[in-house]
Amino acid sequence: MKWDGFRTVCLVGTGGVSLMSRQNKDLGRYFPDLVVAAAEQIPPGCVVDGEAVIWSGGRLDFDALQRRLVTSKAALPALVRELPASFVAFDVLAVAGHDTRMVPLSERRALLEELARDWSAPLTSPP
Repeated sequence: MKWDGFRTVCLVGTGGVSLMSRQNKDLGRYFPDLVVAAAEQIPPGCVVDGEAVIWSGGRLDFDALQRRLVTSKAALPALVRELPASFVAFDVLAVAGHDTRMVPLSERRALLEELARDWSAPLTSPP
């Protein structure tokens, strides 16, 4: 499935969570709901590659996602409540501080499935 969202790398450290775009732009302020979920559900030392998406009316809504980037800081909390984001994880790039990028994809997928086993919305990984 093509995920119509923003490619996002989620870095969870002891000091907090960073959400970074493909262009290395910090997306955290636009997706506070994903920052909170990642802090609660992903252990420190993990780096997860995925896509930030917004579902609306049972389908992905890229326009709603783009609204996050142009909404004022004051109006963002209302938009987050109205159109919450989800994070769809594709790959795990680090676990417990250990770089997994050289690990075969099938093994990284197994690591991701184990990591995501206890996740709940808004975090998910595709089947």
